[in-house]
Amino acid sequence: MRISIDPGSGIRDDGVHSSGRLSEPDYSLTVCKRVCELVNREPGLISALTRWDEGIKSWRRRLEEVVQHRSEMCICLHIDCRDLRDYSSFTSYVSVMATGLNRRLQALLHNDVACQLRMEYGIVDGGKRNDTEHRDFGLPLLENSPCLAIHLEGLFICSNKNTILHSDAFREHLARIIATGIINQRGFLSEDR
Repeated sequence: MRISIDPGSGIRDDGVHSSGRLSEPDYSLTVCKRVCELVNREPGLISALTRWDEGIKSWRRRLEEVVQHRSEMCICLHIDCRDLRDYSSFTSYVSVMATGLNRRLQALLHNDVACQLRMEYGIVDGGKRNDTEHRDFGLPLLENSPCLAIHLEGLFICSNKNTILHSDAFREHLARIIATGIINQRGFLSEDR
């Protein structure tokens, strides 16, 4: 099974960062690289990143990477920290036009990841949603993906420029939780194909 791991565009938004610390696109890229490494250790799974450096890449260019990789699944991962949040949360999104299979995959993957984050870190489950409910009013990579596509989003509290995302150990554990969730769905996908 071929899987694309999408760390987003690389555009720096209003996420919090300070000198010597990672910023939002860097958190996503760092975790995605590790997820990709972990998934590639599994027999029968081949994953590739849609963006592998700190450069900016539009959703159309990232979609081209998904197509070139001949992916059967695309996992978009957005990790950020915000001063404005009262709690950390994890939410997943699929296209409002997603098939039943895509929605079942979203539910299984979301539940695997959200349950671990809630139990181990007290991170709030933001729910399983459609892309039209996203704060950016849609996620074009999901809408245009030729394969099953899910957007996973972790928003973390940042207080006085401090966030759990600054911890290498947390980012490693987050990558392992997400990779395990993806790996756990391998059987589900092969049964339904």
